[in-house]
Amino acid sequence: MNAELTWKTCRSLSSPRPLALLCAALLATGARAEVVLTVAPEENNPPAQKGAINVPKPKDDTGGKSAPVKDLSDALKFINNDLLHGSLVGIDDKNGVRWKNPEAKEPIEFKTTSVAQIKLQTRVQTRKPHPFSVRLTNDDELLGDIETLDSEKLEIETWYAGKLTIPRKMIRSITPLHSGALTIYEGPTGLEGWKATESKGAWQYKDGALVATSSGPIGRDFKLPDLSNIEFDVSWRPYLQLMVSLYTDTIENYGGNCYMLQLNSNYCYLQKMKPNGGSSNLGQVQLESLQRKSKAHLAIRVNKEAKTISLLLDGEMVKQWTDRGEFAGKGGGVVFYSQGQGLMKVSNIRITPWDGKFEDKNATGEKSKEDMVRLENNDKVSGRLETIKDGNMQFSSSFAKLEIPLKRIEQIEFSTAGAESPKRAPTDVRAFFLGRGQVTFALEKWDDKGVSVKSATFGAATFAPQAFDKVLFNLDQQPAKEGDEFDSLEGDENQGGGGVINHRGRGMVIDG
Repeated sequence: MNAELTWKTCRSLSSPRPLALLCAALLATGARAEVVLTVAPEENNPPAQKGAINVPKPKDDTGGKSAPVKDLSDALKFINNDLLHGSLVGIDDKNGVRWKNPEAKEPIEFKTTSVAQIKLQTRVQTRKPHPFSVRLTNDDELLGDIETLDSEKLEIETWYAGKLTIPRKMIRSITPLHSGALTIYEGPTGLEGWKATESKGAWQYKDGALVATSSGPIGRDFKLPDLSNIEFDVSWRPYLQLMVSLYTDTIENYGGNCYMLQLNSNYCYLQKMKPNGGSSNLGQVQLESLQRKSKAHLAIRVNKEAKTISLLLDGEMVKQWTDRGEFAGKGGGVVFYSQGQGLMKVSNIRITPWDGKFEDKNATGEKSKEDMVRLENNDKVSGRLETIKDGNMQFSSSFAKLEIPLKRIEQIEFSTAGAESPKRAPTDVRAFFLGRGQVTFALEKWDDKGVSVKSATFGAATFAPQAFDKVLFNLDQQPAKEGDEFDSLEGDENQGGGGVINHRGRGMVIDG
């Protein structure tokens, strides 16, 4: 079906928002339309470009202040990158996505084949913290309480979906989320304990992350030990411009006695800093892979006695620096410094003591034949995890059978021999939990009462809708550029539009 919006028709609309809704409706029916909206020029201003539609500027009845926009809490992104703000009403096989917008009398229906993502505003909820993370072979991650595990299956209890049963062969790892003896910090869970006095307001806390919308530092004294592992996820838009101060004695601003990693989308530099503002460059490494990404997992491992600082990017070692002089860090703090005016998000920060060793990488790609357990004291045991029940693990090693309380465990890695990844259907969606975790399933129905799903991993289940932060559709058509998505990095600059928005210059462009 094709449709045209004539200049005469569009001229009759008094603001861009109803027009946006009209074009959104056309998108839902498969219509093709291209409309460029520009604000009507005021007196003595040059006329709009040829071919553009002059839309009368709405009257300002707010005394110069922006009026609050109601019912524009959620955001829907189409396959062609257009955006529509509003509220999700529901999703089902018959009607697709039903969307509410204050400019439309009735909910608008969109085919799920045209939808890329839905970003949900945080719903009011009573959220129970779960003590374990279960990561699956397809990279899904579910949080819950471990009930039982045997040779065939794992049962976890969750606040958001009740009891879930997962085949053992589809489990990659189990990680306790408690603050064990070796965990110095895990978060963030808020701004308490963080210092951000310079450029106040540059950093905010949102949904389990530190988010910067302008340049400035945020730091915290972790009293880092002589051997430490500092890891975190970082997302950025449009460019990576981040500095990380290590072992600093100044946590409230830039500088101090420390080492500073300076990261951008091409290179990483390590500088040795002195309090008088002097610095020396210890070397750099090219990071070509970051040019194709907008998010990454970084791990920094420091050996104070050996004066080495190592950088791992997405699990792979990229550089190890050695300071030939005196160790520069005179404190135990870490500072994140956003250098640009773009958007920066730091999340899943975990700081632990380090044993000074790097994990052995299996160069041949041979599958591990045994389960591996790492304990609180950093001991590692290989063998067969027999069962988990009543908070205890029964583990068989080559030298003994062990009973280990779960509270003493830091990590469980399952054997990859016989592991199986759940098969994904073309219509499956991926839902991201608020704060941490994700799950892939076939979505049958979504409304205020629950989210009915079927999964190749745990079968049929009903999730609490308030558990989710974001949903991805048409997974095979998601951008190849990793992390090219709107999330908590996305600012509020579009929320007043109420329409389908594609940033192409000053106007609002709607492409079908």
